[in-house]
Amino acid sequence: MSYAIIGLGKIGTAIAQAFARQGIEVAVAGRRPVDALAAQIGPSLIPQRIEDAVKADVVILAMPFAAYREIAQVAESWQGKIVIDATNTFTPPEELGGLPSTAAIAKVLPGAKVVKAFNHLPADVLAQGPTTPQGADGSCFSPATTTRRAPRWRLSSTGSASLRSSWGSSTRAGCSSRHGATRGAD
Repeated sequence: MSYAIIGLGKIGTAIAQAFARQGIEVAVAGRRPVDALAAQIGPSLIPQRIEDAVKADVVILAMPFAAYREIAQVAESWQGKIVIDATNTFTPPEELGGLPSTAAIAKVLPGAKVVKAFNHLPADVLAQGPTTPQGADGSCFSPATTTRRAPRWRLSSTGSASLRSSWGSSTRAGCSSRHGATRGAD
């Protein structure tokens, strides 16, 4: 699978850094030359022209929202591509035909599967990469530290069935679910 990021502003750069940290090759392109910034971020970033970058299987749109129509016209076909919309707009939905911004983008990319992502964190936080004590290195959920049992059904006194947790105990102290219970506490 091939990847491309269109736009190396704050969000695009943060996403590019995540690819570089993992050594995943990703094409990067923008309206201005991106060669120097790409080289600074890491060797897995391949500077390209926008016309070439949009040929990737997965295209991350991290450019200004206003450029979406222009970018849409660059590709010969969007059929079967996954497009990740990381743009932000202050355009009222009324000016987009009553559509949310991602739906407006999807409308001009026929055949693409469009999803919205990377808008839940500021760019500087996104650029930090994983920083949580649980999961930053996969320790709480790695096969080496967590066992998995077959799912078990529980029948309540009212006759309804529910699926019990299928996670076993973690061998690392302090690994907990988001609700604060230790993994494996059925």
